[in-house]
Amino acid sequence: MSSQDRLVASRPALEESPDLSGLGFRSLTGAHGLESGPSWSLYREATRTWWRAARRALFHSVIPSKRTQQVVRSHYDHIWSPDNAAFVRERDNVREIYRHGTQLVRADGWHLYQAYIELISETLVRLGASSVLEVGAGRGKNLALLALKNPHVKLTGIELTPTGVARSRELVAAIPEKFLTVAGVSTSDARNADALRRIEFVEGSALAMPFADRTFDASFTCLVLEQLQQHLPQVLTEMRRVTSGYCVFIEAFHEANTPLGRAYLRSRDYFRARYRSFAEHGLEPVYFTTAMPQKLRFRTGLLVARVRQ
Repeated sequence: MSSQDRLVASRPALEESPDLSGLGFRSLTGAHGLESGPSWSLYREATRTWWRAARRALFHSVIPSKRTQQVVRSHYDHIWSPDNAAFVRERDNVREIYRHGTQLVRADGWHLYQAYIELISETLVRLGASSVLEVGAGRGKNLALLALKNPHVKLTGIELTPTGVARSRELVAAIPEKFLTVAGVSTSDARNADALRRIEFVEGSALAMPFADRTFDASFTCLVLEQLQQHLPQVLTEMRRVTSGYCVFIEAFHEANTPLGRAYLRSRDYFRARYRSFAEHGLEPVYFTTAMPQKLRFRTGLLVARVRQ
């Protein structure tokens, strides 16, 4: 097991947890969107990014921002406005630098999505989840990719904005070819179409979800809690309520970050909690890893937490 991974179960009751050892996105072999280039160029660009993050952290420490639900709703209603064809073109044109362990790589806008989805998909398979909720489904890209990789799983997404829900439904009704490539699916067939059609998208707030208790085997977030630092207790309590088995998070946990990353997250009022604090809300951590591509401004970790009933 890598030093990046932690089996954090401490109670005898957790010894029956599924085998999660080795979870992580460690290999660049077959990774999507990688581009070659001189290492000196990557480090020069990375240094500029780090300096920009430091200046922003300093500025916002003097003039702090607060992420209210209204601010988040307005911001993401605008983000989800472009249609899915425009979204695909924008992702194709993005070029960003990521850190893989000690290595810097330049990649397109799909690289991180592929890594996150492969990690979430493998986690859900190991947990044996047959019904899964995504909290903060956005324009539906995560669930569409998961459906292509795991067509047997019943997927549901809750999204705060009506625009996001509309884009999600449009996406699964006419899936772009790029999604097949990123998901590692060679061609679209009837099984894929059926899996996409069965995804349910619901408009609603993560603070009061319109689902019965223990509806889903598992639930997950992917860089959604970053917008909900001010409402973290309510969100975690709701996820615990509607989930019977495990909650999975890819988020910018305190333990994943450097002092610069923590300062940047604090200055933006992004999520920055310690993963062990989730136990206070009935979510018992059983596995944590940072083995995944990392952004330069801040870093993320994967947490698997068992729901305590």
